[in-house]
Amino acid sequence: AEIIYSEEKSVIVPKKDKNLCYFKWRVPKDIGGEVSARLTVVYDGKDIFTDGKSYDTVPYTYLTTPDTSYEAAAPAGFSKAYPPGETEGYATWWEYVYTDTGFEKRTYGIGIDGSPDALYPMRGADNKISSGRGFYANIAAKFTAVSGRNLALYNSYTDIQYITALFPEFGYAYAPNKCKTLIKNTLNGFFEFPDNFGYGKQHFIPLSHPDGNYVIQLIKTDMWTPAGAVTAKENSKPLKISGSVYDEYYIGR
Repeated sequence: AEIIYSEEKSVIVPKKDKNLCYFKWRVPKDIGGEVSARLTVVYDGKDIFTDGKSYDTVPYTYLTTPDTSYEAAAPAGFSKAYPPGETEGYATWWEYVYTDTGFEKRTYGIGIDGSPDALYPMRGADNKISSGRGFYANIAAKFTAVSGRNLALYNSYTDIQYITALFPEFGYAYAPNKCKTLIKNTLNGFFEFPDNFGYGKQHFIPLSHPDGNYVIQLIKTDMWTPAGAVTAKENSKPLKISGSVYDEYYIGR
């Protein structure tokens, strides 16, 4: 079997106690199938403990919505969906460190910033938009401290790796053809909509969508920590729909 990654760490453990030891590595892009992880504890030159586990790798999944088409009316059975509940995402853990005064037990934490993200109309100003128009998003995916905990060191967690946008016209469903996987811009680090069938990185609001607030939900996930993966569900700032694109035109004489 090919060794993809290997690392050694020196760990201090108080007598008759325990400590946390973790490693961070990146799964190669084109790898497929099963990978195995193995941990060996060495004390005084001897292996005193070995454990391992196998994992199935999965490809990075891209979800998107269908191309926009003309609608004379809302689909049969359509009803206006209201934003679903939000969920905070954070993790906490503890580690022993050795200082000049002896062992010190420190607690750490890291969370996903829950500040609502803005949506930007492709045409117009502020947050006002007509149904049938498109909007774009620049999602920063920031981190935040956890109250009462030391801010985690950057090498102990990963960036957010997935952001999925759920839309009210699809009932905020998390399913193929109902939501969009955002793409990370490698130049600025922001997450954006994928290209919309040649119309740019935007999402179109259906012509039939009723007036009022338009809110999407963003699921931010795959931020890995020593305590496991962190996921947050956050609702965006609203766009205010008033009328449709047809109201922007008139017949002149």
